[in-house]
Amino acid sequence: MQYSEHDFQKILEAYPETITKEQLYKICGVSKKTAQHYLMNGVIPCVDTGKKTRRYTIRTVDVIEFLKKRQSDPHAYLAPLGWYKPNGIRENKPRNHTPVMCARLVKALRCLIEQYPDVMTVPDVANLTGYHRETIVRWCSKNKIEHFLIRRAYLIPKEILLQYLTADRCFAINETAKQHILITFKQMDTSLQDN
Repeated sequence: MQYSEHDFQKILEAYPETITKEQLYKICGVSKKTAQHYLMNGVIPCVDTGKKTRRYTIRTVDVIEFLKKRQSDPHAYLAPLGWYKPNGIRENKPRNHTPVMCARLVKALRCLIEQYPDVMTVPDVANLTGYHRETIVRWCSKNKIEHFLIRRAYLIPKEILLQYLTADRCFAINETAKQHILITFKQMDTSLQDN
């Protein structure tokens, strides 16, 4: 959801100076679990009383400040991997990669994509990224990535794909795809050294 300055002003007028977690998730338009992540991990400053009910006290101005930051970079505020698993072991790894990992992914992708034609098919993209074909079709059908639709086949320009995969929003790339790209890159790098 996109907020305007008018929306922020309406929130400040509608809510008291401090709010509860229940009010927070309604304002932010997120689940209770996501609101819990924001509070437990210091994403939104709060006072934790430790009580079972009304445990958190949150300043409304801090929520407005958070909404402004989230609006400019939504992927920076995603919950860690495994956060939503019921009774599962939570991984403390953030979704966003470190600058070193980002640089490795960009280098690997730029090197690997050279061997593909200028306009790639869905199987080409699946082979390169490790994502399932249905995921790539979904990217196209939901217009998440620019493409051509010719004879019921999605075609993605190589440069567009590279921009999409290396954009900030895509550094939430799933672990399987990340590993696939880096392993493929290492195998290719090793084969070039052997020659």
